Amino acid sequence: MKSSKVALGLFGAFATSLFLDGCGGNGDSGATGTNSAGPTSYITMVHFGAIAVNNAGGILGQSEYLTPSRATVHFNEVDDYSVPVMSVNDSGVVVGQDLRGEATYWVNGVAAKLKVPAGATSSSATSINDAGQIVGWDQVNTAEPSILYWKSASATPIVLPVKFIPVQIGKNGDVVGWIAPSAANLTGTLTYYRYNVNTGTGPVAIATESSEGTWLPRIALNATGTVVLRTPSNAAVIPVSGPGENIDGKVSNLSINDQGDVVGYLLDSSGSHSFIWAKSRGAVNLATFLPKKSGWTNLAAVSINDNGQVVGNGSLNGVPLQSFLLQLPSGAF
Repeated sequence: MKSSKVALGLFGAFATSLFLDGCGGNGDSGATGTNSAGPTSYITMVHFGAIAVNNAGGILGQSEYLTPSRATVHFNEVDDYSVPVMSVNDSGVVVGQDLRGEATYWVNGVAAKLKVPAGATSSSATSINDAGQIVGWDQVNTAEPSILYWKSASATPIVLPVKFIPVQIGKNGDVVGWIAPSAANLTGTLTYYRYNVNTGTGPVAIATESSEGTWLPRIALNATGTVVLRTPSNAAVIPVSGPGENIDGKVSNLSINDQGDVVGYLLDSSGSHSFIWAKSRGAVNLATFLPKKSGWTNLAAVSINDNGQVVGNGSLNGVPLQSFLLQLPSGAF
């Protein structure tokens, strides 16, 4: 298929371009093979910092949201500073923390504060689902954080009877999260929990794993309530290896769609490498689906939606801090 390039807009001082290519091939160091499942399309976003892609095709970045129609919505409150956004739902509502350290939501780029208990000195929203339910936390000075649940963006929060930091809230009200070891014990154990805000069920410990020197959790949840973890000892976990790609290593991110397809990336001595995993096929290097000689290396996939769109970050032609949206070909999994 003939490649085309269409300018889409600006991210600060950086241009964003659309690339379409029908070729399969390799874009990661050491990746080989071709894509036999059909054409692949991808978008390159310069200095964007991709975080998530929703089912509408909207892409959340560190300080912008790229709408499904590819209009750019900025979250910057101060020039040259990015707002720490955390999550986006299919309606394009974004939640996170503003530059003053307060739990915030954005609709069409317009910020509004979430209500928090009196006396809170810092707070953040960590996840929003398609029903508009939000989870997060607040803290008074250096005291232990309280875990919060908002039924809607305008609601007064409920303090949940849990201690774990919420990572994600699913469509059925399931919340998953983690408790990390202390700062002085980064070789300790991460414990993962589940709690349902609709039924009050839990909290239930679902798995533990070594922190491997980092507090970054490797956990994800889809609309069916399926939880995936890196931990090989848990029953609902992707294996650490599979046909097509050995993914034995420090997995630093996981995302699962409602079909059960999982993307993530691992770190080794040669950089970061992204994979996609499905029960029917095991793990495959995501770079297999990139056009030949695409120039991409050190791929770090961070999110997959129900339409097979994957977003992540990496280096393009040796330039780091680039982001991509990759449309997996139909029938790839």
